[in-house]
Amino acid sequence: MLEKPAQETERVSSEPTGAARSLASTVLRSGAGSLVVKLLSLTLGFLVVVVLARSLGPDEYGVYTYAYALIAALSIPATFGVPTLVVRETAKAQAKRDWATMLGLWRWSRSLMLRISMPLAVLSAVVAWLVSDRFAPNGLTVFLIALAFLPLNSLGALRSAQLRGLNFTVWGQIPELIIRPGLLALLAGGTYWWLAPRQLTAPDAMWLHAGAAFVAVVLGSIALKVLQPLQATGGTYEAEHKRDWFRAVLPLALVSGMQTINNNLDVLMLGLYYPAAEVGILKVVLQFGMLVVLGLQAINVVVAPQIAKLHSNGDYGGLRRIAALSAGVALLTAVPVTGVFLLFGSQILAFVFGEAYTAGSTALMIIALGQTANAGAGSVGIMLSMTGNERLSARGVAIATVANLVLNLVLIPPYGLNGAAAATAVTLVVWNVLLWRYVRRNVWTR
Repeated sequence: MLEKPAQETERVSSEPTGAARSLASTVLRSGAGSLVVKLLSLTLGFLVVVVLARSLGPDEYGVYTYAYALIAALSIPATFGVPTLVVRETAKAQAKRDWATMLGLWRWSRSLMLRISMPLAVLSAVVAWLVSDRFAPNGLTVFLIALAFLPLNSLGALRSAQLRGLNFTVWGQIPELIIRPGLLALLAGGTYWWLAPRQLTAPDAMWLHAGAAFVAVVLGSIALKVLQPLQATGGTYEAEHKRDWFRAVLPLALVSGMQTINNNLDVLMLGLYYPAAEVGILKVVLQFGMLVVLGLQAINVVVAPQIAKLHSNGDYGGLRRIAALSAGVALLTAVPVTGVFLLFGSQILAFVFGEAYTAGSTALMIIALGQTANAGAGSVGIMLSMTGNERLSARGVAIATVANLVLNLVLIPPYGLNGAAAATAVTLVVWNVLLWRYVRRNVWTR
């Protein structure tokens, strides 16, 4: 990439232009659509959680949650950071109208993910069978059913990344964020009503989830077939492309893997020290806490391909404007939600999930404060990944993961649920401070 002369770069960065206004307008319009999708997804996700939490009870819901957390951990090597790479490289290929490389990237990424995820599922099933005595009642059965998610999650994430890279940000989210939880809500609610008065079990819930995931992957594939550019046929890739992609995906895999570990480490470690009921309550609290970063999630999906294009064009002023916009939108939506949780968290948990879940009210307040700090940092992780600074992002996430592990080991044994929440909140702050410093030094100042 040719560098702009210093004077020209400064002029482009400092002067408000029609292109900058157009960029902000595009991001905000797409962000509105993405926010609607996130709201619908969150509504459907809460409907699923309410049905499962009430019909399973804290113990069975804890077994279900723990098994799914194990699958999330196994998804780290299964996806291998490929979806983030696909978003970035698809956006670049589309900007250059390099359709052959785009199709070659898609074929390479699909083949890589399937070659990893399917043998990993088989190996995990064998290991689980050998240590079956370590599982809670129904735990082994639920985990074996959940292993179907490894290839399904990989393919679903890949389809979403391809559509988002093509700038179909809303369509890229619909299969996984709308169809999957929506169908699961219908299946879970219908099954709960049909089985009454018999209680729904954790294996029942996991079978329903696997079916909903399969349908979402099929519909996502159809959407990609319809929306991909007509010119994108007969794709190939050269050997150097394969080498470059593989080198790039290694730090991306570390970043996405560490993020997944951070998102599930509290659930996994709490399950090692406390009964499954505690795990179920923690999962409910974490689900509520995601309301705080709804705006950040929505804007991240939209700005990812925009950041890649701006960086490719050397528009560092545009990158700074994107960063300010993402942080502003995230905080605007985070602060009111956190205020509601601080004032009425216990009442909300009792009303939505039942009195058994009010034990998580203090943990909910802790998580909400940590997620507010997360929102205030804006799209720092996406900014690093989309500008070729994966290694810095990986370093920050690795440090945060170690901090999370240490905090969980120290806080969970004496404080249980609240200790897990505190470890997660502090980790969010550490992670965002590190990434913000990396972005400021290595992206904005060029």
